[in-house]
Formats: sequence, C-alpha cells, structure tokens
Amino acid sequence: MSKIKAVFFDRDGTIIKHVHYLSNPNEVELISGVKRFLSFLKTNKIKLFLHTNQSGVERKLYKIEDVYNCNARMIELLDLEKDIFTKICIAPNLKKIKKNYRKPSTLFANEIMNEYNYSNSEVLYIGDSECDLQTAVNIGCTGFALNYNFKKFEKNFKKDKNIFFYKNWNEIYDVLKKQINDR
Repeated sequence: MSKIKAVFFDRDGTIIKHVHYLSNPNEVELISGVKRFLSFLKTNKIKLFLHTNQSGVERKLYKIEDVYNCNARMIELLDLEKDIFTKICIAPNLKKIKKNYRKPSTLFANEIMNEYNYSNSEVLYIGDSECDLQTAVNIGCTGFALNYNFKKFEKNFKKDKNIFFYKNWNEIYDVLKKQINDR
C-alpha cells in the first residue's frame, strides 16, 4: 500500500451499526472506535468519501430524505465537522440502470479518482460486506474488511493480496497509524 490519499467508507455495518433498512435517525449508533479513526485520518489530511447502497428507497420502504436524515444523524454523532466526508454517494437503486452507483460498481470511485487525480494505490476502501470488498477489487485498490462475521465471505477474497480482514476499528487504526507515521 503506497501513500493513502483517500478512503472510501461503506456506511451500514462499517461506520454505524447495521439496522435492516434503516430509516429512523434515532436508530443510528456509531460503531466503537470509528470516531477516533476518522479524526486521525482528517488530521493527516486524508480525504474521506462515503458510498452507501440504499435499495430501500427503490423498494419504497423509506424515502431518500430518510437516508439524508440518517446520514445527518451519523455526522452529528461523529461530532468532528459537518463536512467530514468530501462527497457522499447514495445508491438508491436496486435494479441495474445505465449510470449505476450501486456497489460493487466502480463508477463513484472512478469519478473521485479522476477528479482528484488519485491512482488506485492511493485509495483505500473499507466496508463490511462482500459487495464492499468486490468494489475494492474492481477498483484495484486495497480493501479492508471490518466485520465481526466475515468468515462467510473471507474465502472469496483470501487469495487477493490487497484485501485485509480486521475485527474492529482499533486494529485498522493501529495498521494505518504505523503506515502513516512511517512515511
């Protein structure tokens, strides 16, 4: 992994605890250790991006405004800065569409990498699901799996030398702190 300039984050199960089809901001709860990690990245001038699949919108289980409200609550709980994420991509679709941002699509990451002139070796993708890791593989960047139950998909990515598995944010913090401090 070369010098990391940008980190893409999944939302549900990565930054906040997973709630099936989350639509109520009162149910938003941060995952332990994430606030310290995001603060560390911002202090080191690493740009943060959020990429979240929200098929509940197309399924008509909730509205896009509910997603915005849950994101606002997450940012409020992080209590770091209102624009902690340089850009947020919400993929509300379920069906395949022509301009598809739904993970494992690389469209959002490629747009950001082009806009900021990042190479895939300068980008890190962190998520808790197979589609998050597949997005990292599709981009050709390093992927960190943050998942308490990743055994179910670990075998699919164990051979990939750019995918790493961690139990919690403290493990990821220690790895990146060492890398950033060794620059």
